[in-house]
Amino acid sequence: VPMEKQKSTELAALPWQMLQFLDSDLHLKIATVQSDTFYADNLQAVVSLVDGDLLVPFSGTVMGIQADGKLEVYGSEPTPSVKLDFSSKSATLAPLFAALDKQRDIGGELGTIALTARTSGNTLAELIKELDLDLQLGDSRFLVQSDQVFSASKLSLQRRSNSPFVLSASGGLLDRPFHLKASAGRREDAKDIQTSPLHLQFNACDTELLFDGALYSGREDNTVGDFQFSLNGEKLCGFLGSVEKFIGEKSDFSAQGKGRLYKNGWSLALESLRLNELVADARAEQKFDSQGKSLLTVSVHSDKIDISSILQSKGKNIQNESVTPEPIKNEEEKAAEIQQKAALIGTMLTKEILTQKQKDLLLTDAMFNLHIERVETGQGSVSNIKLSAVVKDGKIIRSPFQATVADELFTGSADADFTQATPIIHVKMASEDFNLPELLQEFKISPAPNVRAEHIGIDLKFKGNTIHELLLQSSHELTIRSGKWSMDRAFQDPLLIAIEQAKYASTPGNSAEISLIGSVNSVPLTIKITEDGLLGKKSNKPLTVDIQASLADAELIIGGQLNRKNEKVDSFDLSTLLKGSRLDNLNEVLGLNLPPLGPYLVKGALSKEGDILSLHDMAVEIGDSILTGEMALSGTKNDSDKIIFPLNLNTRLSAESIQLDDFRFGDWSPLTTEKEETNSENTEEEQKKSGGKLNNLFSQELASVLEGSLVVDVTEVLSGTDKLGGGYLMASLADGLYSLGSLRLDLPGGTVQIQGGIRPDTTRTEAHLSMQIEHLDYGILVRRAKPDSDLKGELNVSFDVKSVADDPLQLKEHLNGTLRFGVIPEEFKSGVIDLWAVNIITAALPVLMKGGESEVNCLAGDFLLEDGIMRPEIFLLDTSGLRVQGKGEINFKKNDITFHMKPTPKSAHFFSLATPVSVTGPFTDYKIGVTAGGVLGTVFGLATSVVTVPFQWLFTDNMETSGDKACSAAMEWVKATGKE
Repeated sequence: VPMEKQKSTELAALPWQMLQFLDSDLHLKIATVQSDTFYADNLQAVVSLVDGDLLVPFSGTVMGIQADGKLEVYGSEPTPSVKLDFSSKSATLAPLFAALDKQRDIGGELGTIALTARTSGNTLAELIKELDLDLQLGDSRFLVQSDQVFSASKLSLQRRSNSPFVLSASGGLLDRPFHLKASAGRREDAKDIQTSPLHLQFNACDTELLFDGALYSGREDNTVGDFQFSLNGEKLCGFLGSVEKFIGEKSDFSAQGKGRLYKNGWSLALESLRLNELVADARAEQKFDSQGKSLLTVSVHSDKIDISSILQSKGKNIQNESVTPEPIKNEEEKAAEIQQKAALIGTMLTKEILTQKQKDLLLTDAMFNLHIERVETGQGSVSNIKLSAVVKDGKIIRSPFQATVADELFTGSADADFTQATPIIHVKMASEDFNLPELLQEFKISPAPNVRAEHIGIDLKFKGNTIHELLLQSSHELTIRSGKWSMDRAFQDPLLIAIEQAKYASTPGNSAEISLIGSVNSVPLTIKITEDGLLGKKSNKPLTVDIQASLADAELIIGGQLNRKNEKVDSFDLSTLLKGSRLDNLNEVLGLNLPPLGPYLVKGALSKEGDILSLHDMAVEIGDSILTGEMALSGTKNDSDKIIFPLNLNTRLSAESIQLDDFRFGDWSPLTTEKEETNSENTEEEQKKSGGKLNNLFSQELASVLEGSLVVDVTEVLSGTDKLGGGYLMASLADGLYSLGSLRLDLPGGTVQIQGGIRPDTTRTEAHLSMQIEHLDYGILVRRAKPDSDLKGELNVSFDVKSVADDPLQLKEHLNGTLRFGVIPEEFKSGVIDLWAVNIITAALPVLMKGGESEVNCLAGDFLLEDGIMRPEIFLLDTSGLRVQGKGEINFKKNDITFHMKPTPKSAHFFSLATPVSVTGPFTDYKIGVTAGGVLGTVFGLATSVVTVPFQWLFTDNMETSGDKACSAAMEWVKATGKE
């Protein structure tokens, strides 16, 4: 309405004279008025008009509320006046709200109402100016689903003539006591008649809200009102109680701001918002265009948000929480609880994420900007957090975001479309210089995996109205380029995984694909995995998996189905194949000390049932040798579903035939001799700890997580064309002890039996080994090196040693035990038997014989090992012309030998050939020379020092040329030793 016309209407006199035209007395009675949302009964009123005065008493019941009152208008007076009196009795509100909203359970009680109003004047403006009003409400309360939401013990609305309206109230809001005082309107004698002030003071428990504002009329600019407010409180009447465990017992809150109302919108400036150490400010504005379409703009900024005290308080509160033991539940109660949780999760998954009202709100065009310069957590910080979002026609577009952590910038964007029947959400995030150690170090998290990448990116697309739909109809893509992962390993060099490119991609209705191209310690690595829902899809349907990987020259192929129960993998049966050219090509990558065997192939069915993982229908191929059997890995879990170590691995293999030529180990040993390089700056203790590598074939770390057994049974063992008979191997790992229970090889006319064990520890390693060889034709050993050789001879060995050392590599330096051996050759050649004494003797013979001809009959020895030093109790070499005794020592600590041999001629024909010989120097470069007389006398001064009772007779009168008696006795003595 134009201001001029509005003013003339307010100032024009009311037609009071019309009350003079008629005198009347009208009685009204209505029994019932009813509709779907309204009902009333017993309505009565009397309308009396006499000499320009109107009197109307009335009564009735409306929506269950009984009321009566009286309206009086005195138009006959020089200055007309109006009076109104109204009152009602207490009543229940349930019928009223039931009629208005049948879906919601709203009720309560309405207290007594008393209303009186008085005014006088000729014009409308005068009536408003002189209005005197008093409204009183008695005890009342309002309930929602039987919970009290609001109660008023006192509510008063008053207005005195020429004064503002004054509202005061006391009661409860959500069970919190409150007091309210408010005033609205201007004094009629105010000079500024275009401004109507509004003041409100609200106090509830510890919270105070102050609001001051004004509405303007008749202003030529676009402004129709201004306001300012402040809100202060410790816990906001307990409304912060739900987050109290996270922010601490004390939670000071305050907010101050101001705003303005326009004819086409509004603006709000939140100058300060504080919750403990959280401080921010914000701006908001909404404008409407001529067609009524609006644009909402919101900006939030904070210089610094410190949540360290919140996180610390959270940790303290969690630690201080008293743990009340849960009551023991029977099976029915447990089943009911599980069913209830499942139903709750099902409801959550199938509930629409956005209601229609929320979707309608997104139809409002908006621009949102967030900038937090720094967030402190007490463990680290995040800086330069920015988010910009644009909402237009129900779509979120052009919405980039970023954050910097440990000088590492993360960027991304988000967009969404809520205009379709099914919403679509798209989120992308990337880092172009990803450094996980620095990232975790910023938050004081250690140890941190050493992972770096020049690029890591995530691309997520979701479609659906519920969480369940979003998961089923989602697309994921994770990409990594130029990545590196360095993994430290005990007793070994770090494992360096280089990722040239890796990608995981999944789209609805298609199998997910994982691919990786890179290397492990410079060994080429490729991986390709196809799965139809393994990573995160909510389903109990069987999952099909296809895995192909190659590392160095090894190739792994796995395929099959995984069965799921309760959305977890319950069982599977996968065809598995692993093949390659040599096992030791994997040593650098696996950190093991595998033997140089190959080509190899392992295949079978990898299955899981319950807590048992097995490889059944297994075939192991090494060269032309094929073993079949099964392998089973089992374990248990604790109440927290964590694996309890050690696990148990049992393997049983068998074969009709094994070719030993397929198992050539060369110089390989299960204990490596490689020493780690130590920096001169390292402390002595550090160097001692890193003294050597035990590449985990026999490691304490492995023994702490694994126990088990290995059994191999072979019907026939071949060595080239030689048939050796059957073979049996039984080994185990239990209680930290690697044990070789039995390694038996049945030979034509004899056996090889080996037993042993090793118990590694960080400060002490124990080991023992025993071996018994009877009637071994050592020609078999010769032919393993020289297949065309026709050498023959008998070898007997009895060997039993033990050792304890601080370092596994020092075991040979502390050997204790005995070694007895005997050899009856048909021909002696150096190097054909890998037995130290045999090779030394064959090398020394030309010196002993001075080039003369003499046929070796046999060689026998009885050595005692004490703390790494081996000395002969007996050393006998019998030839057709000489009998040789030996004395000296072999030092395994220094890896050198000092040994003297004294020949005794069997006849005068050989006296000139009997030359004493000494062997001295390192094992690998010993020297052979003639022994000086003084040394010889010292070493062999007493014959009894090297002769034991069983052999005394061999050195007296049994000097036959063939040496049959002496050699036969020596062999029986060696064999008997192993049976003692």
